[in-house]
Amino acid sequence: MEGIDPDTGERFEIPKILNCVESFMPRNWSVFEFISLSFLFLELIFLALGFPLRFFVYTFFFWRLAYNLGIGLILDYQSKHKSLSRWYSKHIDEPSTLGRFLRHLTLAGQPNYDIKAHPKALSCWLAFTHLENLILGTDAFCYGVLFLKCLPKRGFVFDASWDNLLWDVFGIMLCALNWFTKKDAHRVVGAYAWYWGDFFFLANQKLVFNGVYLMFPHPMYTFGYSFFYGISMITHSYTFFFTSLLAHACQMFFLYQFEDPHIQRIYPCEHNPPPPPQLPKLTPGNPLWGLQHGSHKEAWGEVDLPQWVIVWVQWGVRKVRACKGRKEEEEGEKIPEWLRSLSPFPGIAFVGVTASLVHSLFLAVGPTPAWLTVLHALLWAAIHNGYTLGLALYMQSKRILRQVRQNCAVASPCPSPPCEGESEGECESDEVVEPLSEVYLPSSLHRFSRWQRLYRYTSFMAVLSFAVSAWRLSGARLVASWVRWGGMKIFGVALIVFAAYTAVLVYRKIGRYGWYYGDFFFLPRQGLAPLRYDGIYRYFNHPLATTGCAWMYGLAALTISPHICLLAMACHLLVWVRLFFTERTHLLALYGTPCLRSHGGLAQGVQESLKRAVDEAARLVEKAKAGWEEIETGMQRRRERRRLSASAPAE
Repeated sequence: MEGIDPDTGERFEIPKILNCVESFMPRNWSVFEFISLSFLFLELIFLALGFPLRFFVYTFFFWRLAYNLGIGLILDYQSKHKSLSRWYSKHIDEPSTLGRFLRHLTLAGQPNYDIKAHPKALSCWLAFTHLENLILGTDAFCYGVLFLKCLPKRGFVFDASWDNLLWDVFGIMLCALNWFTKKDAHRVVGAYAWYWGDFFFLANQKLVFNGVYLMFPHPMYTFGYSFFYGISMITHSYTFFFTSLLAHACQMFFLYQFEDPHIQRIYPCEHNPPPPPQLPKLTPGNPLWGLQHGSHKEAWGEVDLPQWVIVWVQWGVRKVRACKGRKEEEEGEKIPEWLRSLSPFPGIAFVGVTASLVHSLFLAVGPTPAWLTVLHALLWAAIHNGYTLGLALYMQSKRILRQVRQNCAVASPCPSPPCEGESEGECESDEVVEPLSEVYLPSSLHRFSRWQRLYRYTSFMAVLSFAVSAWRLSGARLVASWVRWGGMKIFGVALIVFAAYTAVLVYRKIGRYGWYYGDFFFLPRQGLAPLRYDGIYRYFNHPLATTGCAWMYGLAALTISPHICLLAMACHLLVWVRLFFTERTHLLALYGTPCLRSHGGLAQGVQESLKRAVDEAARLVEKAKAGWEEIETGMQRRRERRRLSASAPAE
C-alpha cells in the first residue's frame, strides 16, 4: 500500500504494521506495552485481594475516557490542525530525553525502519500506534478483570434452567458475532485504518464497502461491540450490563464527535450522497396552496365533498375555537399542524383524531374483551397496508405509468435510467435527481396532498391500535418481573429505539418525496435518475420493512407476551405482502429489472462470508489431503526400503 506525504505530495511505501496481538509479544514491546501489561498484573493482584467492585468500575471508566475523550481530542486536533505531527517533527531530532523516547516508540517493532528516509507523518503515526496500544489494551484488560469480578454474582455452578441456558447461548452467539465482525473488519481496512492512519496521511485508496462493511453501518463500533452485551448475559449482572452500555455510549460519542466528521472531510464524495429530491413548492396564489397550509376558504373549493358536510365541519371548528377564546382570521381558520397532518381531510381533523383516541382509550381501559383489541390492531394494519399503501398506491401506480408511457419519452431524453456499469454516453441525464417541476396538473398534487393525510392517519392508528393491544393483553407485565425479565425488557426498548433510528435514517436519505411515495404521483423534471444504494439502503433494500418494524417485536419483548409476538409477525407479514405486490411492482415497471438490486448489502455480505468460509474449508481440506498423501508416500517408501533390505543377501 502506498501513502501520500501531506507536506510534499510524494508517494511512499507503508511498512508492515503489527496487529494488536503481535504488538504485545515481548520482542515488539515498547515502554507503553510494558506499562499496559504491568497494569494488568496489578489489576489481577487487586482482584485477588478482594478490592470492591466500584474500584474496578472506576478504573475501567478511567481508561475508557482516556480512549474516547483523550485519543478523540488528540485525533481531532490532528485532523484539523496537524498538531501531533508538528509536535513530533519539532522534537524527534532533538538529543534530549523526549527525542530519544520518540525515536524509541517509532522504532519499536520496526527494527529496519529509517526515520530520516521516511516522511515525518509516517513516523509520527508509527509512534502513535504504541500510545493506542497502551490505552486500548489497558482498557480491554480492565474490562476483562471487571468481568471476572462480576462473574461470581452469577456463580460458577452451571444452571440448567431454560431461561439461563437461553441467555448463555445468546451471549455466546453475540461474542461470536463480535469476533467475526472484528476479524472481517481488520481484513477489509487493514492496519492503516485500524490505527487511524488517515488522520496522519492519506493512502492511495478509496473508501471500501466490502465484507462486514456491506452488512452493518460502522461495524467496528456497532456490532463490533456486541461482546459487551454477550458477556453481560453470561454474567447476569446488571452492574456489568449498565457499565457496558455506558461504555458503548462513550464509543458512539467518539464515533460521531471525532471520527465521522473527519471521514466527511477527507472523503466528501464517497461519504456525502446527493440530497433527496424535493417536492414542488406552491405560492399563495395557487388554488392548492390552502390545501397544504390549512386555509379553509382556499382548500375547501378543491375538495370533492358534499356542501352540507363542509358547512357542518366549518361550524364545528368555529365553535371549538370560540370556546377557547380564539378569534377567526380573515383568510380562514388554521388547523393545528399535528391535527391537520393526521387527517385525510383538513376539516375533519378534530373529529377524526378525537374519535380515534376515545375509541382506543375505551379499548385500553374499558370492559371490552382483550381479543377485540387484537382484531382492532389487525384491522388497522390491514387498512394501512391493504388500502392506504396497497390498493390506493396500486391504482395511482397504474395512473402514473400511463402518463409515463404517453409523455415521459418526449419530456425526458432518458426515460430508462442507466444501471451500474453503463457508460455515461448512453444517457445524459444527471446522476442527481433534479427538483420537481412546479408545473403539474392540479388534480395530481391535490390527490397527493390528500393521500399524505390518509397515510399519516392510518399509520398513526395502526401504531396506536397495536400499542393498545399490547397493553390489554399484558399491561401488568410492563412494570412487573424486572428482576427476572429485566434483560428482555431492555432488549425490547433497544428494538424500539432501533426502529425509530431506522426511520430517521430513511427519511434523511429519501426525504419527504420518497417518504410519501412521491414517485407514485410525480416524476422528476429531468427524468428518472439511477437508483442509488447508499446510506441505510447500502445494507437493506427495504429498511422500513425489516428493521423499521422492530418496534412491534420490541413491544412483544417488553410485555413478555407470545400473543403480541404472533400479532407482530402477522402485521409484519402484511407489510411484506404489500411491499411485493405494490412497491416492488411499481419499481420494476418504472426502473426496470436490471436496475433493481436483488439482495441488500447484508445478504450480499453474508453470501460473501459464506463463500470465503467454504473456500477456506476447501483449501484446508486440500492441504490436509496433500499432507496425508505425503505421509502415505513416505510410509510407502519406508516399507519399500524395508522390503529391499530384508530381501538383500547377508554378507
